[in-house]
Amino acid sequence: MDPFVEILAPPDGAVYTLADNLPAEAFAYDPDNVDPDTCQPIGVYPSDNGMGINRVEFEIWWLDGVPDVLVHSQAQLSVKYCGFTGTTSCNTFPVNSSTWPGGAPVSSGWHKLKARASDDGGHWSGWLEVEFYLNIGPTATPTYTPVNTATYTPTPTHTSTPTPTATGTYTPTPTSTSTPSPTPDTCTLITVTGFNYSGNNVWWSVTNGGSTAITFVGVYFDWPTANGGLNHVKWDGGTIWDMGWSIPPADIITGWTMASRVINPGQTSQLEFSFDSPAEPTGYTLTLTFDNGCTPSKTD
Repeated sequence: MDPFVEILAPPDGAVYTLADNLPAEAFAYDPDNVDPDTCQPIGVYPSDNGMGINRVEFEIWWLDGVPDVLVHSQAQLSVKYCGFTGTTSCNTFPVNSSTWPGGAPVSSGWHKLKARASDDGGHWSGWLEVEFYLNIGPTATPTYTPVNTATYTPTPTHTSTPTPTATGTYTPTPTSTSTPSPTPDTCTLITVTGFNYSGNNVWWSVTNGGSTAITFVGVYFDWPTANGGLNHVKWDGGTIWDMGWSIPPADIITGWTMASRVINPGQTSQLEFSFDSPAEPTGYTLTLTFDNGCTPSKTD
């Protein structure tokens, strides 16, 4: 029997304003595991959440576009199943944000959240969906154009340009634009946590605790040779690299796809690696590089 999925949040028909946070969570299980005798969908939340499930996918569509516009997608490989990532509890999305986590603009109007689940036998449920409304005022950009994240620059926070003095004797100290020099405090706000593995995949949670958006631009990654070669890398469910790397370690700084690698302030993203063979439970080292020069590391 196909897996079962239920959208717990948001409720169908809900309305959210600039003062609200948008929730997104699903409950999923495989009836074959919960009720092996009759395979009936009788699972109970939260005790049966995740039984026999290896993946839940979310999509959010803006319904006032022509045609409908996909503005956000997220894959979760373990409970809780959250549309904006999370483990012990689901993260929510601030409606007053200017963009969705992947870079699409946030617009007023009706939206649709879709969710589906895959079981450990490779079977998918159908898409389940609810609709909700974002009431955030006039829409500045009626159509969405995908962002080339390779050239994304975080929006500067200042809104004015200092007026130079008339004496012409002051010369600002030049700063390097090719190699950022982050302060230690800035880099401590970027954390890599929550190692997990399932099937041929391993993944971590990456959190931007800073005040500006950052872009993931490189990774040094070492893994157990028993895993075989590295097939692809995903960021929040979107494939960001698929060139393949046969022997560890990998030092990836080029070959990125067009999928977003941006983390907005306060956001947690999921970084996932997929191999040729089942993933070992230990033996991983990764060092991430961001466009602000920070290089958080993790060993598991």
